[in-house]
Amino acid sequence: MVRVISSIAAASRAASAGASPRIAYAALVAASIAVGVGECFYTTVLSPLVADLAPPALRGRYMAVMGLAWWAGLAIAPTLGAQLLSHAPDAVFLAAAGTAAAACVSALTLERTLPEASRLTPHPGGASVKKAGARMRGFTTRGGD
Repeated sequence: MVRVISSIAAASRAASAGASPRIAYAALVAASIAVGVGECFYTTVLSPLVADLAPPALRGRYMAVMGLAWWAGLAIAPTLGAQLLSHAPDAVFLAAAGTAAAACVSALTLERTLPEASRLTPHPGGASVKKAGARMRGFTTRGGD
């Protein structure tokens, strides 16, 4: 939600800075598309990663905590973002950039601590891609070819 508020703030900032409404609208549409694509990448990876990392006996609890964290963020972020936007519009962008930077650093740090079987980040030389392909060889789309 911080990203959505930031997108709207970016468009309103463009409009208030003297840009034409068409440019502000185009900025809003571009930001919305970027947010949508990012969310697609994020949610595609999140649930399988949590399921892979959770012990089988606790998988349900891990998934519940992940869902609670997701919905808590969706509930809290608009409230905090709106308050911040009303007091310091420029701080919204700094907060969004700081949050994104912290998420990037934590994702890169987490990747090093994941079990080898859960690492699918492509690296030069394609080692993790080859591992993923080796795991998928047992699955075919044409019935056992």
